Amino acid sequence: MTTIDIAALKQIAVQSEKGKAEFMRNKQERIQALKDKLEETCRKLDDKIFDPDDYYGLPQSFTRACRKGGNASQVEVFINFDIKDFSNWAKFVPFVPDQYGRNLNARPSNCLKRYLTRAHDIGKLPPNVAFHVWGNKKFTVKFEISFTDDDNTEDNTEDNTEDTLDVGALDIDDKNDKPGE
Repeated sequence: MTTIDIAALKQIAVQSEKGKAEFMRNKQERIQALKDKLEETCRKLDDKIFDPDDYYGLPQSFTRACRKGGNASQVEVFINFDIKDFSNWAKFVPFVPDQYGRNLNARPSNCLKRYLTRAHDIGKLPPNVAFHVWGNKKFTVKFEISFTDDDNTEDNTEDNTEDTLDVGALDIDDKNDKPGE
């Protein structure tokens, strides 16, 4: 008849519990580091995409579209993004497998959607700006800016556009609507 040493088994269980706790602590540190990397990447993109002085940034693109749109209730803007800015995010976005076992969340179109949703959440994009990521070859996003006129007067439409977009005073010549000309 063999005897089982309960004290030795308890010692093994205690060591296992300590090892599991250490593993979970390290795992949480790695997850936090990846979240920080994602946030740092998004902040760099904020500086690039929401730069009010950049001709191709969202504020000036929205302003040009409102000038040329001719519609006081809704303006559509089609903007092509650089796919390289949203590639290789697989290391710091949560893994969700697609039908082929690849990370669905790491697709550039899903990363752009995640980024724009974050921009909505933190207030970079106003709530009346909707977007639809196409995921086509040119990496186009369709923005729809809807204006609400609380006073129902024609005089406030222009002021509402400027306040809603929060782009400030921009010096863009209507005749030469391209930079450097």
